[in-house]
Amino acid sequence: MERKETQYKRGFKEKQKQSELKVKYGIDKEVIVIEKKSTVAQTVKALLSFSLVVLRIIATILIVLLAAIGLTAILYPNIRQELIATLQLIIDEIIEMTGH
Repeated sequence: MERKETQYKRGFKEKQKQSELKVKYGIDKEVIVIEKKSTVAQTVKALLSFSLVVLRIIATILIVLLAAIGLTAILYPNIRQELIATLQLIIDEIIEMTGH
């Protein structure tokens, strides 16, 4: 039942959109109006989509890399101590830079 209601709503919205487009472009005939975007807009949209995919891949690689570093620090005590010392130095420098 929900599927029919969803199809009905979608059909109603499409009919409204078609009537708005016909008024916008001054069309009186019973035709379907398809509004195409410019090539520049499509290119920008494609580039944004591509850059988001690349950014997501880079973020995933960084998360995996940080997880590997954390796992290595947990498994080996010498590396753990060096990591803790380095993190303490970083925290001290941040505190010194902020003036607290």
